[in-house]
Amino acid sequence: MAASSSTSTCSSFSLLLLLLLAAAPWRSGEAAAAATTAARALNFTRQDFPGEFVFGAGTSAYQYEGATDEDGRSPSIWDTFTHAGKMPDKSTGDLGAGGYHKYKEDVKLMSDTSLEAYRFSISWSRLIPRGRGPVNPKGLEYYNSLIDSLVERGIEIHVTLYHLDFPQILEDEYHGWLSPRVIEDFTAYADVCFREFGDRVRHWTTMDEPNVLSIAAYDSGAFPPCRCSPPFGTNCTAGDSTVEPYDVAHNSILAHASVTRLYRDKYQDFTAYADVCFREFGDRVRHWTTMDEPNVLSIAAYDSGAFPPCRCSPPFGTNCTAGDSTVEPYDVAHNSILAHASVTRLYRDKYQATQKGFVGMNIYSFWNYPFSSSSADIAATQRALDFMVGWILDPLVYGDYPEIMKKKAGSRIPSFTEEQSELIRGSADFIGINHYTSVYISDASNGKTVGPRDYSADMAATFRISRNDTPSGQFVPTRLPRDPKGLQCMLEYLRDTYQGIPVYIQENGKNGANVKGYFVWSFLDVFELLAGYHSPFGLHYVDFEDPNLPRQPKLSAHWYSKFLRGEIGINIENTISPDEHEHADQ
Repeated sequence: MAASSSTSTCSSFSLLLLLLLAAAPWRSGEAAAAATTAARALNFTRQDFPGEFVFGAGTSAYQYEGATDEDGRSPSIWDTFTHAGKMPDKSTGDLGAGGYHKYKEDVKLMSDTSLEAYRFSISWSRLIPRGRGPVNPKGLEYYNSLIDSLVERGIEIHVTLYHLDFPQILEDEYHGWLSPRVIEDFTAYADVCFREFGDRVRHWTTMDEPNVLSIAAYDSGAFPPCRCSPPFGTNCTAGDSTVEPYDVAHNSILAHASVTRLYRDKYQDFTAYADVCFREFGDRVRHWTTMDEPNVLSIAAYDSGAFPPCRCSPPFGTNCTAGDSTVEPYDVAHNSILAHASVTRLYRDKYQATQKGFVGMNIYSFWNYPFSSSSADIAATQRALDFMVGWILDPLVYGDYPEIMKKKAGSRIPSFTEEQSELIRGSADFIGINHYTSVYISDASNGKTVGPRDYSADMAATFRISRNDTPSGQFVPTRLPRDPKGLQCMLEYLRDTYQGIPVYIQENGKNGANVKGYFVWSFLDVFELLAGYHSPFGLHYVDFEDPNLPRQPKLSAHWYSKFLRGEIGINIENTISPDEHEHADQ
């Protein structure tokens, strides 16, 4: 019965689609009435389809836009084909449907038609006229305006990256889809589209009908670039119909996979997730921190392998089954910064005007005192600040990593493209810091210079919690003595180094530092990443042995409550125990 019912439904739906297709060229009111009657006869209404099912319509760039020689667009293979008189009626797409100039009017028509979705393609030749390299500002302006118009009308956007109109300049250079070189160029073009439009576009089709392209353009030669060989095709001056269709399909599949990987790795998951958060909660949330301690994540999860996913390589980490400690920490931080910037742009473009919120990033910080007054220790102290704080904040404020990091890590630290640098620069409305303690820094640049190097070796510094501690090449916060003076120094350093960017103390103002808030860590006892349930920091005690996990306020909770009500104040001097004055006096 189920199969029979399904077949009946499919048949009825097919009839409905046929009616819709047949109705397309109709013009008279009588025809429209007939279509309505026929649809009712099938007992289908919009309400019969799931809410997430969309009804839309589509166009393609060459067929719709026209304006083929305007505003910097370069020819595509279809321009070459039609201008050579290859169409039966000798027509060209020079005018198309005039969409390049009439798209706003058309979008209104879509809205008046109650169209739920619109599928269109982007002209590679209009957006990047040389096939690779500089983006055409006019092309960018057109597609942004089209997309914005659709968003304003509430029409779901479906974009096709390639609809048969390959840039002629690349066809001349390496025969287009016949060459594996197309994979890199197509991926770079897609990267521009994802970067520029991805904050508003959720549905991407990489290419239209690659199976038809392979046959019609490289077997029969009916479509440009008109490649074929006898007896399979006629009027072709080059080609091999026995091989090239398969080569083109092969490269098309590889190009699609490359683009998909790019999108998933660089754009999809985190930005799409953030979009849901902004959309669903942004009417009530005004302060968003994109991620917590990316500097710690990069080291602990991808250098030492202490945090999941526990990636590392000897001799820098142990018990890891995969990873490369010399490279992956830099890659992870790099991708974290780009993901943050992508999310920030999404928020600013799509939500900030109405939600009035702010987007920032959080880092782990500790203040650095030089172990001695030697120039080497003083230089190492600044180097450690650059590696721990500047690693993340320099790109967010200035658009690139600290020079000392680029010098020490060399090719192991990724570079930002010019466009990426522009994207990340100024992408934080505020900075959150998780600050607990201070350390003493000694220079370790006289250590070994051969063999593999990781983040710690590049930093070339040793750490001590107190002067009497044994120095270590890594800062491992097993104990965290309080040092209010160090917190003040860190806030002043952030103020002076990063243009007064607003700061929130998000875990644990002064002298003009632009401190915007303070957040105790933590509100209640939680699972601590370094100590599990055995080192609680909460204001409220949680009984983890009780299945109901009851809460009970600690004395610190009562104190904090009284402080917030203005019943008590803070005396900084009284918060420093005698053994902690060692830090505070530096």
